Amino acid sequence: MSFAATFNHCVTAFCILLLAGHFGAQAQTRLEDSAKDALYDCPMPPLDTAAATATKLSAAQWDKNKLGCAADLWFALAERKTSDPMLKMQALLATTSYIDHVNLLASLDLYGVHQPEWTARIHHAAEHGKVLEERLGALPVDDANVLAARALYRLTWPAKIADTKTQLAESGAALELFAKAVALDPKALHGNALWLLGRLYYDLPEFAGGDPAKGIKLLEEACHSTPQNVSLLRYSAYVFIQERDVPRGKQRLADMLKMKPDPANLQLFTDELKGASELAERIGDLSLARQITVKRDRLFTAHPELLRRLGSAANMHGGVDPITGKDD
Repeated sequence: MSFAATFNHCVTAFCILLLAGHFGAQAQTRLEDSAKDALYDCPMPPLDTAAATATKLSAAQWDKNKLGCAADLWFALAERKTSDPMLKMQALLATTSYIDHVNLLASLDLYGVHQPEWTARIHHAAEHGKVLEERLGALPVDDANVLAARALYRLTWPAKIADTKTQLAESGAALELFAKAVALDPKALHGNALWLLGRLYYDLPEFAGGDPAKGIKLLEEACHSTPQNVSLLRYSAYVFIQERDVPRGKQRLADMLKMKPDPANLQLFTDELKGASELAERIGDLSLARQITVKRDRLFTAHPELLRRLGSAANMHGGVDPITGKDD
């Protein structure tokens, strides 16, 4: 599932054409032709409007280039105002959100047709993220939100570009940071830190710090604390189904039908509904699956710009139409 998007802090990444002299050093060099689709124009607006521009771009959760440009702007601003830790945190969350977006696109590219593009985008964003995470880690005072933002980045960046050993090491580091953040403030990052800590405990193998029972307990605490978190609701349904408590899992899926989507987070909402409909099919409740799909389709009708998250097709395999390679 999509971790960074839950925070409503979006923006990261490529070939930024910084027009202001203060940011000229941040201009990204051109990649080889195989990754040309990772390039996009991102002019730097005047300093007094850069944050507003980045915020506006980040709202287009369905547009990889706008998310990338937005994150680049936040990074440039954080580089300019080096004494502002909250700006660094905003930039790190934006970078993480963009990487998460690209990770999902890569997962749906079943045959790796666009793999050079995804790899180039993630590597660029991860370079920014590493700088930001290290600088935040060097701060003398611990802040729960900063700790959680660092954890989220370390959980997200390796997913598609690092080996298993690195992924496990970064997940272990993320678990420690999330635990520290939650100890300071259980509502860190609008309550998302708590449920993501539970998810890590549930997902990680025991030799890497996992503890399924502890994870389930934390997920339930999070459900009581933030019952309107659509990502948490969908994931907790998955956990109940994994634990063979199908009735409770089905109830969590049914609860999603009652939720009203946040207008600022429609892409996330439709993504989670997709996961929910797949879970309903998995447990054989086709009626529930259809109801969830109908709710999702209505959102697409009202907001045609949203991504449907269809798998790619290539070489007579996968996708909606493996012959033509088209999604519809």
